[in-house]
Amino acid sequence: GVRVYPNPAEEQLTVEADEILQAELYTLGGQKVYSVQRAGRQLAIDIRGLAAGSYYLRTVTPAGTVTKTVIIK
Repeated sequence: GVRVYPNPAEEQLTVEADEILQAELYTLGGQKVYSVQRAGRQLAIDIRGLAAGSYYLRTVTPAGTVTKTVIIK
């Protein structure tokens, strides 16, 4: 599975999975604001420059794709 914490987040968002092939953060309107590939087992995303609100985090792992809603304060 994919763990995302803290949620809501203020400065950093942590993503954990067995293997993160790709992770992308989108606004609810569909604008991509962050993307990384081959991040290993743990990923720290600096979110300090992003506006407060809800976002979609799309994480691709060997087991499939997981999309979660995250809140930035």
